[in-house]
Amino acid sequence: MLSRPLLSVVIGLVFASLFSACSKSDSTTGPSQSAPTIPTFAFKGPGSNTNSAGLQAVNLYVSSLNAIPSSAAPFLGVTPVRVDNTWTWTYTYSTLTMKLTGTTQSDASVQWKVVLNGVDPADGTAFANWTALEATSSADGKTGSGKIYVRNQTVVSNDITWTTSNNVLTGTLRPYVNNNPVGQTIVVNNPDSSGELRVSIGTAMIYKAIWQANGSGQWWSYDSNGVQTGTGNWT
Repeated sequence: MLSRPLLSVVIGLVFASLFSACSKSDSTTGPSQSAPTIPTFAFKGPGSNTNSAGLQAVNLYVSSLNAIPSSAAPFLGVTPVRVDNTWTWTYTYSTLTMKLTGTTQSDASVQWKVVLNGVDPADGTAFANWTALEATSSADGKTGSGKIYVRNQTVVSNDITWTTSNNVLTGTLRPYVNNNPVGQTIVVNNPDSSGELRVSIGTAMIYKAIWQANGSGQWWSYDSNGVQTGTGNWT
């Protein structure tokens, strides 16, 4: 499998919270002189330091959405090459080359794609123009959706959507089996640092948590029939 450092790079390319929001291009063709805005969303759990199993579970679920925008460090110093309305960031790690492209559409939205070529130096896996993920975002990067693919395949592994409305950030991550979603994790971050988490398998919600602006909160767990199996709180 792709090594963890490489996998984090691949997953983080499109949704890069560490990447500069707008970079200069080294080409001057086309209608705009600026690279498109790369989405910079980042979900946060409760701001509490309590050593609570419920709080740890909430933070684990929230971090699953942040696995996507967690790292794009290799691209921080890369200048994108522009051809017409498409910008390309290229990073080579030993024998593996990764390319991020952002193409501006007529409605100002941006289509993103990450493509791998070469050989993974960690395990020798060869990639030939494999699309690792695809996404579309609004011009400001505050709304969008994307799909991550199973390694070296065209089968969807996960998809994610995110929206920002009145400074409320909402994200949904869905794992796939055989190209079909099998559940979802939803995180809501309010501007006052309060929030909500809902986790489902199939159509059944199995976990829910709500936290306040001061970081305190409560959680509930359920079985597949919707019967509550546990609850607790943290301060």
